[in-house]
Amino acid sequence: MIFGTETRQNVCLIHAEVPLARMFGYATDLRSATQGQGTFTMEFACYRQTPREVQEEIERAIEEPPPPPRASTTRQIPANESQSQSQSPPQD
Repeated sequence: MIFGTETRQNVCLIHAEVPLARMFGYATDLRSATQGQGTFTMEFACYRQTPREVQEEIERAIEEPPPPPRASTTRQIPANESQSQSQSPPQD
């Protein structure tokens, strides 16, 4: 919700309250729209009830089982084998 705007010299100030979830990516969007000149500040205002559709999305995510773990492709090399591979063969 925008509470007001004001212009000072060549700067436009916008005073608003926005849900934190909507602010992710805002800095990038602002810099893109202003050719890197735009800045913003934010501060906590208050807690509010989560919108119903967001609450339902969170509940679905909690109810879904997590994906199965992925197989590991790590191979352990015994110490004596790794040393022999890193050393060059003896010279005659």
